Amino acid sequence: MVPSFRCNTFSNRLAVLDELELKYGLTFGCHPSQFDWMHYRIKEFLELPNLKEDWQIKRERLLQDKIDVTAFWVWFVENYPESVKEVKAKDFDFGRFK
Repeated sequence: MVPSFRCNTFSNRLAVLDELELKYGLTFGCHPSQFDWMHYRIKEFLELPNLKEDWQIKRERLLQDKIDVTAFWVWFVENYPESVKEVKAKDFDFGRFK
């Protein structure tokens, strides 16, 4: 995984990217009027000695927090329609798909 930089008018408007930026520090967004800031940040990142290792740690943190969506859907489809009832139960544990 490598740093992601985006320069567009959607900056700070998309929940998934905002989470990746604010919670995990894996992406950076800026408005086109802030292009100079983005250019400066890219130069900063290129000078980091442990960039790959640091990003691997951030990636692992993200993966620890999230489920394997493919595993969930395989289970859901294979166990349909009972799976619908299970997912709707208050005590359903999505953590088993990590």
